[in-house]
Amino acid sequence: MIGITLTSEQIRSAPKEVRQWIEHEVIAALGLGAAAVAPAQTAHVVSCTVEEAADVLAQIRSIVPAVNVFLEFGRPTSSFGQPPMMAFRLIDILHHTKLENIEQVMECLETDAGAS
Repeated sequence: MIGITLTSEQIRSAPKEVRQWIEHEVIAALGLGAAAVAPAQTAHVVSCTVEEAADVLAQIRSIVPAVNVFLEFGRPTSSFGQPPMMAFRLIDILHHTKLENIEQVMECLETDAGAS
């Protein structure tokens, strides 16, 4: 067995087919299998109520990149398992929000608006 480490920049700049192959390999390694992938049923935030989402948005409203990342969770995506768990790819969030790198996406996800 051979292991390879890729940076987020290497993955981001790889051709679409390579990125899809990497995604497939990760899914297979996690034992989820291609048959477990189902299209998203709806485009809504799964793990919180509308009121909870509004509270989060109110807390981060002054941090525009964090708002953009938060809104990405309303996009349709793939789901795995039963009950379904939604899968959001950081590379897709990066692309849609036009942030510069994955680290910025992670900073937005880790934003503690209550501390600012």
